[in-house]
Amino acid sequence: MKNAIMYYYELEPEKLVQTKQNYRFFIQHQLYFFVCYKETEEKLDAIQRLFDKNQSLQLPFHKIISNIHGKKLTMIDQNAYVLLKVVTKKREIHLYDLYAFSNIHLIGMEKSLNHQNWNLLWSKKIDYLEYQMSHFGLKYPLIKQSFAFFVGLAENAISYANYIDHSDVSVAHQRIYDHMTTFEFYNPLSVILDLKVRDAAEYFKVKIFHSFLSFHEIEYFLHYCISKQDYLAFYCRMLFPTPYFDLFEDIVIDQKEEREMQKFLEKKDTYLKYLKQIYFFIVKEVYIPKIDWIINIED
Repeated sequence: MKNAIMYYYELEPEKLVQTKQNYRFFIQHQLYFFVCYKETEEKLDAIQRLFDKNQSLQLPFHKIISNIHGKKLTMIDQNAYVLLKVVTKKREIHLYDLYAFSNIHLIGMEKSLNHQNWNLLWSKKIDYLEYQMSHFGLKYPLIKQSFAFFVGLAENAISYANYIDHSDVSVAHQRIYDHMTTFEFYNPLSVILDLKVRDAAEYFKVKIFHSFLSFHEIEYFLHYCISKQDYLAFYCRMLFPTPYFDLFEDIVIDQKEEREMQKFLEKKDTYLKYLKQIYFFIVKEVYIPKIDWIINIED
């Protein structure tokens, strides 16, 4: 791989470190990532157009480096790679990173990056997972016991999505992970377009299920980072149990150990109490439809 990088980019890595299909290396203390890219070239072009139209973005995104042929994609052994020049130092992301993302004012849209039709996307997701459950779920007792409950939450979220204003679109991420670092967060290849509350809601859900979340963080976000007209979209996004469905796929499709689900389900009551707290915080300011079984949960 070192020879390929030297040929296609006229760069001489000091040392290549491989993680699965990806590589990282330094040149004179500058870090680079050579990333195996699974998406289409059209999507990569859309990402580049988005950045070209929004050159005023003052966020430390990694820079996409073209090869000697002026191409962003480099084919090696039938795999496509993208070279990224890392701009930011590595640290865990914080709420202010999410705030900065959610307040980007975009010039122009890229249709292929748009993920804001939650009703349609979530409905397709549930259909797909129900198909997986019907074929493979019986061998996983913890999933079998919990699946209907989390699908019920998702259906509540889908019903909320019918009332959302989808006009306020910003830069977001396909996923927010536990202990996510700036290396992943400022990777331009992970950028999508969605409502400005997406990343924060996913960040809070991940912290609830995988680490620790103080309700003060949510209060701060609602008070200072978004407007009241975004409250319904935020609550809708909090209702959709993305971390559960991601773990479902990890277990059923990618063969992760099911015992991971036991640790996850131990946080279910905490999640529901947060949904209740958020509801009562929001309805002091704006009306959102009531879900009786959530607001009647005992503290």
